[in-house]
Amino acid sequence: MSFELVSLLWLVAALLALLLFFRIVRFLYYFFRYFFLSRKYRPKYDKETWEKLKKPATASDEIREKNKEAEQKLIDDMRRYNGAHELAEQESREIVGIAEPIGMWTKFVTQQKMSWLKAMVGSKAASDNFWQNIVQAQQQAQGKLKSRSR
Repeated sequence: MSFELVSLLWLVAALLALLLFFRIVRFLYYFFRYFFLSRKYRPKYDKETWEKLKKPATASDEIREKNKEAEQKLIDDMRRYNGAHELAEQESREIVGIAEPIGMWTKFVTQQKMSWLKAMVGSKAASDNFWQNIVQAQQQAQGKLKSRSR
């Protein structure tokens, strides 16, 4: 019985060694195949391009200068556009009136709010700071309501 057990252990060990051997052979095959294919399909550059690729990354000062020039040009264009846009905005800042609401409930609520706003703002409605006065009136009203609820 011990002979059978020993032979069975040798058989298992041989199978494991064979499995390990095949894995090593497979690894070597794929390793050499990778090496061969990477050399075969390597990108082919001309001499000048290879020189540029071999230079360290800090040697690209001319590229950085071109990028800085392009960025500066974009910044200048944006400033010119924003300046023209602000001038056009300043010229067209005139409140002509308030649009009339369309829906029934919107009309109802807006009529109540408009009377409240007129009462809160008073004669300040004709001034240049119309919307600021409305916001201040709302803040004052909120302050009054908060003080009553405490």
